[in-house]
Amino acid sequence: MKKYPKPDELFKFDLDNMKLEDENFRVLIKRECQKKNMVNFENKCFCGIGETLDSTYTTAFFIDYCQLFDKNPNRITCDYKILGYSKRGRRVYEALVEHSIVDGKDKMKIDRNAVYDDGNENHGIGSAGLQVIIDLARRLGCTEVYGMSRPYTEMINSENYDLAKKRLRHFYEKNGFIFGDDGETFHLNL
Repeated sequence: MKKYPKPDELFKFDLDNMKLEDENFRVLIKRECQKKNMVNFENKCFCGIGETLDSTYTTAFFIDYCQLFDKNPNRITCDYKILGYSKRGRRVYEALVEHSIVDGKDKMKIDRNAVYDDGNENHGIGSAGLQVIIDLARRLGCTEVYGMSRPYTEMINSENYDLAKKRLRHFYEKNGFIFGDDGETFHLNL
């Protein structure tokens, strides 16, 4: 059985010697890395700075937790929660991903990938977060990242649903993902 590494084994940063343009970011990163998560009582793991279209929206990304599940003898999964914080310390991004080993093949499923806080969309935060997911998948030895394109739940009954579906498809395609024939499932081979 494959042993899952802890996030801090995958992402090692020397925060004291890391070059950051903004000292507030250094303080934010150190503070967030010292907080204990209430799910597993471990510290958050810093996993990088996401460059965005405008430096105002540069985001620090953390793995908030990982949980291991033995769903059946042929399928072991580990869930990760990835959070992104702005320079001002506001949470602007969240992703939930599942690393599965099915019959010896590693895959990463995106369950949630969302930018929070009005005004933060369309500045590259989601794409930067998606790159963190892809980086995590590569570090875990995954051969594929996949998911299903679904608009926010509040959009489901909205007249803007079709527009939201088109925007999501464009988002994943511009980040290198390919859609299946159903128009909803997407994947990226690594």
